[in-house]
Amino acid sequence: PAARSVLASTRMSSVSVSETIYSAPAELPTVRLFTKAGCTLCDVAKDVLKQAALEHPHTLEAVDITDPEHEYYWRRYKYDIPVLHIGKTYWTKHRLSLEEAVQALAEAREGRFAERKGEPNAAKHERSNTT
Repeated sequence: PAARSVLASTRMSSVSVSETIYSAPAELPTVRLFTKAGCTLCDVAKDVLKQAALEHPHTLEAVDITDPEHEYYWRRYKYDIPVLHIGKTYWTKHRLSLEEAVQALAEAREGRFAERKGEPNAAKHERSNTT
């Protein structure tokens, strides 16, 4: 209930930032950036990914975790944005170097990308703290 009211107030106070930031041909990787309005670390990640796109073209989609249809991601990622996926597979959170981006995008393009460890799950953490 408390989390829902925080989410509701967050939703009401900002405009969705969900969008396709840039596109590449469909056969190239798609990176999903889980974000919300005002996330400065997310802006840094976007800049790194734009640099990486020069060598490894990809589509970049922003997913606003405060949108009602993304409540699942809000519950998991609310304390850890930016969170990045390649396709539907967890990649990384918080900070991203150009070298890390280039390596993961090359793996994805070659079909070798595998889920990384450390995917955040705030809901699970919150449940374990209440028991």
